[in-house]
Amino acid sequence: MTDLKRLLVRENLDKKLVDENLQGVISMSAYLANKWENSDKSDKQLAKFMKKYPNLCDEQILAEAITMMQKSGGKNIEFDFMIASFDGGFFSPHVSSGRVLGPVTAEIKARFGFTCDRPPGILSRSGGPPENP
Repeated sequence: MTDLKRLLVRENLDKKLVDENLQGVISMSAYLANKWENSDKSDKQLAKFMKKYPNLCDEQILAEAITMMQKSGGKNIEFDFMIASFDGGFFSPHVSSGRVLGPVTAEIKARFGFTCDRPPGILSRSGGPPENP
């Protein structure tokens, strides 16, 4: 974890932009809830998402991450934006046989352009030591 902490940066964020992005996150949460209601209820990540439906604090964190990515993207630097979380259902992907699966992870990537994973996965993707099996 110490190696991961060295990669982290604290940013001052524009509250208006964070609030705009929060509306997009709330919209995504509603979309995923609707997707669950109209599904066969077999997807494990959507089941976790609905069981631990994100609260405003969860959604605020994601909105701030989106804002940080937007702020960084204006510098003409090619980068991958990733967020690490150990939460129980919102950001954390469903992992099966070493593969990251699930519509929540895919929707965050499609709408907002970044990868969600647990801290060891982010560290591994960033060039740090590989994940422990």
